[in-house]
Amino acid sequence: MTEDFRNAMTSIYEDNIGGVSLINHMGDDLTLVNSARASLGEVSTEMGDREKRLSDFLIREGHTSTSEHNIATFWIKVPMFVARQHMRHRTFSYNEISRRYTSSKIEFYLPSSVRMQDTKNRQASLDEVFNPMIEYDPHEFPLFRKLTATAALRLQTEKSLSLYEKLIDQGVAREQARMILPQNLYTTYWCTGSLHNWVNSFIAKRDHIDAQWEIKLLAREISRQLSEIWPLAHASYVKHGKIPPLGENSAT
Repeated sequence: MTEDFRNAMTSIYEDNIGGVSLINHMGDDLTLVNSARASLGEVSTEMGDREKRLSDFLIREGHTSTSEHNIATFWIKVPMFVARQHMRHRTFSYNEISRRYTSSKIEFYLPSSVRMQDTKNRQASLDEVFNPMIEYDPHEFPLFRKLTATAALRLQTEKSLSLYEKLIDQGVAREQARMILPQNLYTTYWCTGSLHNWVNSFIAKRDHIDAQWEIKLLAREISRQLSEIWPLAHASYVKHGKIPPLGENSAT
């Protein structure tokens, strides 16, 4: 583990706030092979051509237990709504920052544009971005009659943060004051999973045409970092269509 893995974070959003950092990992490409060889009571000491063929075969044929011995732990910083989507994948281990314990380091995800709702898929958005005007009640905001969507999002976020800080200053418990904070609040957490979990339970589902853009960027960066620690296995997953190539998303 590095002295502070947070300093090694790779940004995934335009605000350079959200991102991913590999904390540590266990196993290499040979681990996957040797876990399969356990059934024969054999162990390989180097990744030769025979071992490469076996590794590729295991991934091509969808063997999963052999990829459960390679483990990776990431430190992840994303908006709450992305974290909640990630945590629906229940095969991972998570430890998240708690707003019951701390009221510091509050940051928000504020995009420079918004996406249009997909009228055919109720849970999806279109790639087209825009920034529509939002009308405000002049009695509520006398200085503003209309704001762009992104400006309105920033204004409402600042109002929520201001109220939160006032509640904290007045001695309101953090566990209750946090109720006012919106879903674009950044959260941080540790997440540990096996190679099988990362590839089949997360990347294959979230680096996907139907996935929300913000979590798709998370999946792509994790895929890239996995390709650095387990390059042969990652290449086989890509070759056999289990996950998209780096920089591309699945169309199925």
